[in-house]
Amino acid sequence: PRLGFNWAVSDVVTVKGDSYFALTPSCVMAGGGLEVLFHDGNLRAWFTAHADLLVSWHPFFFLAHIDVEIGVSFRLNLLFCYKTISISLGATVDLWGPPTGGRAHVHLSILSFTVGFGADDAGRNNQQLGWNDFKSLLPAPADVCKVSVSSGLYKTQDGTKNDGGKVWVVRATNFSYFTQSAIPASHLSYGAPPHSSAEAFAASDGPGTGVTHAADAEAVDIRPMNLSGVTSTHNLSLFKNSPSSKPVDVSAWSLKPRRQNVPESLWGAPPRPFTQIPDKPSAKVIPQQLVGYEVQAPQPAVGSSRGVVPLSKLSEEYVVPPGAAPLSTSPAYSNDYVPTFDDESVGLIGALMRSPARGARDALYAALSGAQVYAGANGALDHMAAKAAHLFSEPPMQQS
Repeated sequence: PRLGFNWAVSDVVTVKGDSYFALTPSCVMAGGGLEVLFHDGNLRAWFTAHADLLVSWHPFFFLAHIDVEIGVSFRLNLLFCYKTISISLGATVDLWGPPTGGRAHVHLSILSFTVGFGADDAGRNNQQLGWNDFKSLLPAPADVCKVSVSSGLYKTQDGTKNDGGKVWVVRATNFSYFTQSAIPASHLSYGAPPHSSAEAFAASDGPGTGVTHAADAEAVDIRPMNLSGVTSTHNLSLFKNSPSSKPVDVSAWSLKPRRQNVPESLWGAPPRPFTQIPDKPSAKVIPQQLVGYEVQAPQPAVGSSRGVVPLSKLSEEYVVPPGAAPLSTSPAYSNDYVPTFDDESVGLIGALMRSPARGARDALYAALSGAQVYAGANGALDHMAAKAAHLFSEPPMQQS
């Protein structure tokens, strides 16, 4: 919708104007108009100007329309009749490209003519793109498909060997990541051989457990290439140590399809008859298209406990061999000392300086001092309590 104004400058002069602007995934459209009118008795004069511009992104193309007119008219009173005499001069210019071309139309009160220049507009920009032209509309090859951590990232390290990326150091208890491609997929598969179709992979019962983690959607359309029903397979493979080995079994992992809206200007059905120019600006998207996987690592199995260690053993120091170590070489499994995360522990640390925690701490300090076990100061923990939510990357563990 246009935004306009109507300004009565004086009793004889009025100025009107309007403008609009629309930015969408497919194109940008802008324009406006201005009209100045002078009207005093039988004399009338005017000036008008309008401009409209549409620029398509994928692929690049523009259309522009500009028109300007100036005129004057006078109404003659001839006793029993009236006669209006008017003179006007105007010009209209239409531009398009690439290739750039246009048409200029000049109109006077008594004659008009049109002059064309540049590329002819017959069938303008109705040619579909080839793959090399279309892929220039996509992100750089290194950015077409991304792999990002969702949760559990502890830190990153510089890549090793020929890998210029980063090595993830993650927490085994809560590690998940996702893959996301700028190209929507008609098929998702796990562990498929390179360059194999999803159908051939499923028929051969490929390596790993790819068939059980496959997903299918409707075939992909590529609007700028005037293609419909294209097969696009997004394959994920996880390897241990070396990509040359067999993909690992992910039956204990969670692999879910990742979906996202994609722009209709790239992945919509080609119009009939085909043209690269949208009929009007739009922000239309194709909803919930397959773009990758949501991957959740399995929870680690809890190992055996080292067992109960006598306090007398912990009070001794064993600096070098052959001193006996207090830990048994053949521990018996025990569920009594398995630590677990407590989601409330950070909140409890934040309440260290509030009652009743403060009173309990003072009582414990008094008992330790009275027993001459501890002779240090009963220092305040205000800073630790205030910063508790920022001190821990994960909730502190406690005995289950």
